[in-house]
Amino acid sequence: MMSLPLPAAPPPAGGLCAAASRLSLEPGLYALKVTGGPAAAPGGTMPFILFAEAPGNPAKVAMMGAAPGSAGALVRVGDALAVQVSGGIGRFILTSYTEEGDSERLALEISRLAGAPTTLEGGAAQRPVLAVTATVDLVAHVRNRGDQAATGEGWAGCPEERLWIEAFAAMPRGAVAADAMEYRCITGAGWESPWIEAGTLCGTRGLGIPLMGFAIRLRGAAATAFECMAEGLFLSGARVGPLAGGALCRSDAISDPLIGMNIRLVARPVGGGR
Repeated sequence: MMSLPLPAAPPPAGGLCAAASRLSLEPGLYALKVTGGPAAAPGGTMPFILFAEAPGNPAKVAMMGAAPGSAGALVRVGDALAVQVSGGIGRFILTSYTEEGDSERLALEISRLAGAPTTLEGGAAQRPVLAVTATVDLVAHVRNRGDQAATGEGWAGCPEERLWIEAFAAMPRGAVAADAMEYRCITGAGWESPWIEAGTLCGTRGLGIPLMGFAIRLRGAAATAFECMAEGLFLSGARVGPLAGGALCRSDAISDPLIGMNIRLVARPVGGGR
């Protein structure tokens, strides 16, 4: 893990300051996270850090977690980006942008999650770091209770009241993008949903139809970096999971409604993969 100092730059014409640093990453998986700095002005995006491949980069690169349309921009404290490098040393450029006259810049921390060590040009290799760098916001629509939310590694639903879940929606946060997660469900009416993208309601509201099971998985580069774990509690008292890889989480008992659910994203260990 390292905290990357970005050099100051004299203000150019036009009111925008930019300072760039070169970064070399050997094959592996890395997390970039903004750990400090001023908050962006309301309606604005300054200051921010732009992470991009250098021209002629020889390595194959996959980025996960950047907001749609952000092109690798990190704007706020807590913003994170996962970068997977393969096929050679990756060459990148980090550029810090601020308003003219504003000396406050964002602080960026780089952690190696898996693979070979990180090398800043002119710097020393870093020790490996294994960490969970992505979480899931989960909302379960519960019979007679409405939507019940859980974040991080919390459980969604009302299992202590033994009320079944009728629908759910999940949204990854951090180093996994929404379009890298998908899930499906099976209802008490015998309907099995197709795989749908994160953020979309799965199941029904207000019809009194319980969920009997659910499955969730990652796709693309996110699936090589993280494992998606699903766990369920059922009306019979059965606890199923954690299950990985899109396996269906359901009870062995007949007609056993889901009353609690938990979803976690776990970084794969060194040498992991599908």
